[in-house]
Amino acid sequence: MAEAIDRGAVPLHSGDLADGHFLPGQDLSAYAQPVTLLNPPSTSPLHHAEPERLPGDFPDYHLMPT
Repeated sequence: MAEAIDRGAVPLHSGDLADGHFLPGQDLSAYAQPVTLLNPPSTSPLHHAEPERLPGDFPDYHLMPT
């Protein structure tokens, strides 16, 4: 995250695991704090981490006959 921000990404939200709903004593080592970045630079691995959603990727369920 820090690398993407250093390269120009805009942090919109940075959460804290303490705000999560976990069981007492639960191992949190597999969890990461939630972060939302706007416009990660194309040189950042985060730029390609999420699939790009294009029109037509999802069916238009509201147009399907019943």
